[in-house]
Amino acid sequence: MGENGAGKSTLSKCLVGVHSMDAGEMIFDGRPAKPTSPRSAMRLGIGLLPQELAYVPKMTAYENIVLGRWPGKAGLTSPSRMRRSVLGTLDKYGIELDIDSRMDELSLADRQLVEISKVLTRDARLLVLDEPTAALNSAESGALIELLLRLKREGLSAIYISHRMDEVGRFSDTINVLRNGSIVLRTAPHESTERELVTAMLGQAPKVLDKSDAAPLLGVACEVKDLSSERSPRLDDISFSVSRGEVLGLFGVRGSGQDLVAEALGGMRPEVSGSVEIDGRSSAVFANPRDSQAQGIAYLPAERKRNGLVLGMSVRDNTVLPIAKKLARRFGIIGRRAERDVAAHYAERLDLRYSSLAQPVGQLSGGNQQKVLLASRLAQEPRLLVLHEPTRGVDIGARLQIHEHLRQLAAEGSACLLVTSDVDEVVAVSDRILVMRDGACVAELVGDQITPESAVLHATGATR
Repeated sequence: MGENGAGKSTLSKCLVGVHSMDAGEMIFDGRPAKPTSPRSAMRLGIGLLPQELAYVPKMTAYENIVLGRWPGKAGLTSPSRMRRSVLGTLDKYGIELDIDSRMDELSLADRQLVEISKVLTRDARLLVLDEPTAALNSAESGALIELLLRLKREGLSAIYISHRMDEVGRFSDTINVLRNGSIVLRTAPHESTERELVTAMLGQAPKVLDKSDAAPLLGVACEVKDLSSERSPRLDDISFSVSRGEVLGLFGVRGSGQDLVAEALGGMRPEVSGSVEIDGRSSAVFANPRDSQAQGIAYLPAERKRNGLVLGMSVRDNTVLPIAKKLARRFGIIGRRAERDVAAHYAERLDLRYSSLAQPVGQLSGGNQQKVLLASRLAQEPRLLVLHEPTRGVDIGARLQIHEHLRQLAAEGSACLLVTSDVDEVVAVSDRILVMRDGACVAELVGDQITPESAVLHATGATR
């Protein structure tokens, strides 16, 4: 465990030969080991499940599993031989997977199973997993943990890199906390509290968000009326308002419809019907992101690498990209000084850790990438800020900082819509919570009603 930038991913890459170790030694199965590439690490029996999965989208699951190590004799193989080999491995470890589907037809959870199966067919004895559940829902995460526990009983060892306390406590025998490239705490799950682990990661006790000094509401900034969709997931006449000075939480388990609401407000779901009124100006649901931005909405997407950032571009360019037209002078020329001033302002405000404004965003840690994404949305000076799973895949330190920034934005009079499936997040940050289930709003929680138990009970339809 550790904050983004603590050295977790670097350590995992050294273990599997992506990076070379500058000093020290690695003992594997009682012998010195120094993998020089992922292939040599695999020959030793060490496999990696990276954050960014590597596969051939148009090939089937079973073809990806045996890719580079085809079963057969004299260099000859066949689809039936490949399928038999893969099914034998899946049966041995109790893995259920549609091996005949193409990779681009599988869910993320199933694509991860393909990567794990690929390692298992190569007789790995150590599996290094880098944030494997960052983008999975609770059911998918639970299923992956159960599989790993089965593999553990079969004798497979694992190094599990995660920010999620519940998973670490459930899966691990030993917890190592990294900070600034060094192990600062080594403990067993039952010997440390979550607060002690967070303190070790941050180097100080975590702050508790205080919502008691929330600013008075300054009038309705946005009113959403009758959002509906007959497709799956469906929406059933969703209506709500967000006031200036408020963080409104929209919460539900995955598939409840809250993701569709966020994407519709971001102009990514033109099939959704309904209307959106911003500061008295009403329009139909937006046909594209440009229309959404023109109406005064800044949408922070759930998948920053796919929909939010250009990883090869710099911190500066990513920050000002949504407002390039505003910064342009005569003949569409944008002054570098204006870009630097805007980027530097938000980098300081969000406590961004970077080497220079010219540094490519792809070189930053996940938490700092998320801060650049937030900076680019704040630079738009929106009337409504829509944050869709804003702390997915970031470390605890960055998560707490982002939560503090949201509370500060509300205190300054901004209108914020927080759309999340993380119950702890929505309870910690929101002034008011709307709970969704099966495409409909089923509850509104205010004041003392805002508790994790109440939110989950309404979201799942469970009874006490």
